[in-house]
Amino acid sequence: MDINALRDRLANLNRKTSKGNDIWKPKDEHQVRLLQYPHGDDPFLELSFHYEIGDAPPVLCPLQFGKECPICVFADLLKAWKDPDGNDKPEKTRKQDFELFKKIQSKARVYVPMVEREKEAEGPKFWGMTPAQAQQALEVCLDGDRLEALGLEKDDAKNGLRVLFDTEKGYDLAVSFAKPGEKGNAKTFTQISIKGRIKGTPLAKDKAAVKKILDGVKKITDVFPELSSAEVDKIFKKFIGSSSAEATTEGGTEKYAGAK
Repeated sequence: MDINALRDRLANLNRKTSKGNDIWKPKDEHQVRLLQYPHGDDPFLELSFHYEIGDAPPVLCPLQFGKECPICVFADLLKAWKDPDGNDKPEKTRKQDFELFKKIQSKARVYVPMVEREKEAEGPKFWGMTPAQAQQALEVCLDGDRLEALGLEKDDAKNGLRVLFDTEKGYDLAVSFAKPGEKGNAKTFTQISIKGRIKGTPLAKDKAAVKKILDGVKKITDVFPELSSAEVDKIFKKFIGSSSAEATTEGGTEKYAGAK
């Protein structure tokens, strides 16, 4: 299989994304409460993933853990102006490759534990935000009135996260999902709006109920297991339709995924 065949497969595969029960996505109008991550100090967990790699769930990029990532290696080849033999790519090929690069390159996502109001019985889930959406949520922490309502100074940035995560007086978030043409969205893409509610409220009715919710927050590595380079390589080869025999022959996947 040569690189042109790989390009064709990458361009035409019907990609699917994982829809696990541990992941929450807004679909309409929601009221949610963010939760402190009990397995670490940072509630906003920034991770890099390769999305839509065939039928596989989002692939946690091993590069962020200091390991080689075969998908990143191949993506870099697609982004390059020269082919693996050092020759300039034709302009048409270069543009096609760059479009494919954008599809398979790793993308940052911020995961934060949460519960949806009136659906607390479903237990905590992880909300996968874009970095821009995470910034919207964090802006709620900068509101001086909310900080004062928690007994803090108006400019107390150090403790500002309590606005979102305090279990007794924290603030829920109103989340609105609007496709193009819906709810005043004049853009050509879906918009997600995140705003803080006017008043702070308890996470749950009593300490026992609060503990039950927080105890239900999984480790992020249980939801997205860290993969070895070899495991990612196997997933990627399956995605591009390469058999183990093809991957070890000259001109096969390894020639391109292993090129430096």
